[in-house]
Amino acid sequence: MSGLAALSKLAARAFGRRQKDPVLSAKPDDIKNEGLETIRIFINKDADEKDLPAYEDYLVLYREEIKAIKRQRHTNGTQNEEADFDRIGNQKALAARDYKSIIRIVKVLVGAKAKCRSCVRDELRRCDDFNSSSDTALNNSIDMAFRLWLMLNVRRFDQTLTPDTISLQWNDDDTLDQFVTQQFPEATEPMTSNASHRVDADFTAVTLREHRGIDVVWTTSLEDHLRLKYDRKKKTARLRVFPFKRILVDHLKYGYAPPMKPLGSAALRRHHIEILYTQSPC
Repeated sequence: MSGLAALSKLAARAFGRRQKDPVLSAKPDDIKNEGLETIRIFINKDADEKDLPAYEDYLVLYREEIKAIKRQRHTNGTQNEEADFDRIGNQKALAARDYKSIIRIVKVLVGAKAKCRSCVRDELRRCDDFNSSSDTALNNSIDMAFRLWLMLNVRRFDQTLTPDTISLQWNDDDTLDQFVTQQFPEATEPMTSNASHRVDADFTAVTLREHRGIDVVWTTSLEDHLRLKYDRKKKTARLRVFPFKRILVDHLKYGYAPPMKPLGSAALRRHHIEILYTQSPC
């Protein structure tokens, strides 16, 4: 199965894809422009239209997340901008009204790395879109922004997708930097260019699966990347791999991802990425 097909299947299972929903339909040009704007702000500021095919796997998941906002508007019985998006007692409520709302949240997060979540909510409420939103609706929208921007599976415990999927929660006390850093603890021994620290050329997703007896499982949460789980009873091992090679490379280039710092120098990190994804179907 190709990488795109596998990810499409994953997206459909994880987010409950719906087909031929007139409420969620959009013109092709609008979809293309929305995708390009999102890529430029979230991942690669220099991206242009010709780069979109390289991000199509990511955009499949992105569109499924955004559909949750549109479904909420439809469920509330109106698509009017003044609709009540944040009903009292709705634990799944979203303050975001469309993809532009998520972009606004990401822009606030980019400038709030030293702020805690409660401070981020206060700052968002200064925007007209969010001035009357509840803490729950804002938290859920901030979580979605995390998933689309830093590719971290931030969500409520009761919204966990599968038993093997770790959901992360950003509490009100930690700053954004503290929360992200906690997900990527630094190695006790720094990686260098010494031979003992080099990644073998056989360390690819395909080789691990076909010749090392390790089951490679795709994960869309960056902190879950390269998490190895061994089942002693079954004597099997599962390695979770983040499938979006292009996003990893872009994060290194533009400095959007402090999680990559523990891996060593930029040249080494790029080298390790190239080895892992050699002949990989993702």
